[in-house]
Amino acid sequence: MSSMPTALLPRPSDKPAVSPTVFQDIATGEFLTLFAIVVFLQVLFLFRRRLLNGAMAVMTLTKPQGPTGDFKGDINVTNIPPSKADLEKVADHPVLDADGKPHKFKSLYTSNPDVKQTLIIFIRHFFCGNCQEYLRSLSTSITPSTLSSLDVPTQIVIIGCGQPELIPMYIKETECSFPIYSDPTKVLYQKLGMTRTLSLGEKHPEYMQYSLPSAIIRAFYQSLKSGRNMLRGGDYWQVGGEFLFEREGQGEKERDTVTWCHRMRNTRDHAEIPTVRNLLGLDGAKPPLRKTFSSGIRRSSSQLSRRLSEKRLSWNRSRERGEKSSPEGSMMEKVKEEQ
Repeated sequence: MSSMPTALLPRPSDKPAVSPTVFQDIATGEFLTLFAIVVFLQVLFLFRRRLLNGAMAVMTLTKPQGPTGDFKGDINVTNIPPSKADLEKVADHPVLDADGKPHKFKSLYTSNPDVKQTLIIFIRHFFCGNCQEYLRSLSTSITPSTLSSLDVPTQIVIIGCGQPELIPMYIKETECSFPIYSDPTKVLYQKLGMTRTLSLGEKHPEYMQYSLPSAIIRAFYQSLKSGRNMLRGGDYWQVGGEFLFEREGQGEKERDTVTWCHRMRNTRDHAEIPTVRNLLGLDGAKPPLRKTFSSGIRRSSSQLSRRLSEKRLSWNRSRERGEKSSPEGSMMEKVKEEQ
């Protein structure tokens, strides 16, 4: 057999090279596709309950129960504490811990006989950036050691409306040192008079140290990172509030009542930290400033601008000295002196 001419043999250099940008374009396209799918699912989940409520209202010719808000304006809710009868209706309702273990609602404020007042904070869904900011500010302003210094033994408990398996993620994101439970059925929210709305309200609360866009981006990233739990954070429309339970009387006459409450009128309407501190018997100090991602960017940007300005001044001075030391610069100086 005659051997094939070497000129016709394929060489490695003859193979068509694949540009790295091809792989980059493919990866970018897949990411954008995934991003669009996630956004669509989020929007669909956001509006699914409103569409369902509207459809049920038309079919049954009845209005949805409970006050419901829209995107604009605060909801007109009352801050009258729930009555003894209201508390008895929800006393045995189960709330779930991080392991999914049920606990009776009343056990949150009656199980420890030494605790005389319990502040129960109802938050929104577990991906809500506004509520996460509230708990970050609350946790830096009021710690368990702060509560232990009070004359009246006090505890704080958090309840969300998402699935309990997201509680560990929520604790990690907020660095919350208080126990967190969940009520996915939202029975407590409904029976205790809390409402539903998507309105942001007109006032930017003091407890939010992240900007609103930053909080939204962080929440979106958390939901994306949670994978299959992305749609298990809770009802996006549900808002919460704060309820202070106090133990009154002694012996057989001892009972726990709600002496103060605040129901949210929009998605950023938690009771401000100074209000909570005064309520518990502390001073009305504002929460300390925390190091946030956006503040770090602002500091870095200002430092970079200052350094660039200094460099620009240095370059201008060097150029001026160079022009004066050159023959042309010396001649121009002489001409200016003669004139």
